[in-house]
Amino acid sequence: MKNTSYYLWIGLGVLTALTPLGLLAQGAAWGEWAGKELKEMLGFIPEKLRGMEKIWKAPFPDYSLSGPESTPLEYLVSALIGITAVSAVSFIIIKALGKDRK
Repeated sequence: MKNTSYYLWIGLGVLTALTPLGLLAQGAAWGEWAGKELKEMLGFIPEKLRGMEKIWKAPFPDYSLSGPESTPLEYLVSALIGITAVSAVSFIIIKALGKDRK
């Protein structure tokens, strides 16, 4: 039987391989709506979201590294940065637990 971290790394590998599929999508990804987009869809901006938009700014808005619109290469680079961050945090958590659970 494989240990827990094996399945975690396989899952991250599959998600990494699927990353380029995001280039085929049009518009905003589900759940990545800004307040103004929600206002167009719902007619209002939820009160708590309005407050959160001022607190959190995305490191790469719209997956772009250089400006308002991203290129396919910038999309992939921002995805790889995110994958690296998730992998690093996962690795740290696994090591912090001491040993793999089976």
